[in-house]
Amino acid sequence: MGDPPAASSPSVPRPSPSATFTDAASGRSSPFRGQPPKLLATHSSSSSTLAEPAVGTTVVHAQGRPLSPTNRPPEFGKMHLFALRLLLNVPVKRPYLILTLGDQVFQTSVSDRATGEWNEGFEFLITYHTQLFGTCQLDLWDSVTLLPDRHIGRAEIKLALLDGLPADFTR
Repeated sequence: MGDPPAASSPSVPRPSPSATFTDAASGRSSPFRGQPPKLLATHSSSSSTLAEPAVGTTVVHAQGRPLSPTNRPPEFGKMHLFALRLLLNVPVKRPYLILTLGDQVFQTSVSDRATGEWNEGFEFLITYHTQLFGTCQLDLWDSVTLLPDRHIGRAEIKLALLDGLPADFTR
């Protein structure tokens, strides 16, 4: 059999190892050191291969350490939240809390005291994205026997604001 037919895409000149690279956005040029940068991905309406980029493709360089098992952020972390007691200026007879973080929902037991003494702990699984952008919601409800439960209020804690606080804290 013979060589495969040549591709019909236009020929794109490849720079030599001593050529310079000019950034189209800033207009700065810098010399290549060894091989020219490799194209990682293209976005073009015409069909092209990764070896021969389409005209107008920008080569992007990433800085920082590559993710490896040693420097990759953990997939899940854990956050322990303890419901101890309730400080409230509204009379509540049988309070309970519903704690929500993303799709994780926990509920305390119904307290027989108006001060809501639970001493219950919950463990949330935290992703890196949740750590940066997640909000933990604490909804306070008053349990009523014959009627629907009454929503008293909600507190929200943005997890990003917890950065810099000690590992164990109250209030």
